[in-house]
Amino acid sequence: ALQHSRPPPGPKKHGLHVGINKKVDIQGLQGAPQFNGMEGRVTAGPNDKGRWLVQLIFQGEMKELSLEDKNLIPKPSCGWEVVAAGLPMHMNEEDLYRAFSKYGVVQNVKVTRDMNGMSKGVALIVMAHRDAAEHALNLPEVDINGIPAKLQWSTMVKEEMGLMKNRDQEKGIEDAGSRRMFQETHREVPKSRALGPSAALSTPFSAGQAVLVSGLKS
Repeated sequence: ALQHSRPPPGPKKHGLHVGINKKVDIQGLQGAPQFNGMEGRVTAGPNDKGRWLVQLIFQGEMKELSLEDKNLIPKPSCGWEVVAAGLPMHMNEEDLYRAFSKYGVVQNVKVTRDMNGMSKGVALIVMAHRDAAEHALNLPEVDINGIPAKLQWSTMVKEEMGLMKNRDQEKGIEDAGSRRMFQETHREVPKSRALGPSAALSTPFSAGQAVLVSGLKS
């Protein structure tokens, strides 16, 4: 395949782009409309005609399509994943699946849990299509079994869409804050209270020495 037979594509919106091993949604096919809305993965291209080879599963079988850029919507590697926070402890995956199905096709739902299996009140929901995810995101809040929840793109989606331009700076601030907290928590003990050798030399007592106890008050 001739990968340099045409001018390199311009910058892609939101940082997402079509490329080898990238996930894509298929759209706008007229001769094979049954594939529209399906998810595929780019395996080769572009060729000298500007087409990409895309693999997908259709009705349980592997298919390969040769498609143009206009028929491909680049998507994050994790899919159109949103985060719902502030959820009650008893809420499970089935509750979330039912709640988000009214916005579009739900691919996956996962409630984050601790080592004891207790919910952390946060869930990851992967929608099949971007417009469905954005529909939910654009609402002030999403009602889940009568509980209002706030949504946002997951961290991975933000990174791949180019929405975290200052991530390194933010990470540096977080690291600095962690260092400050560590330093404040582990301040040097004053010498008058230290239990090291210097403290032992400043007292007339030593380990194992017999003493007379007096002056105790109940």
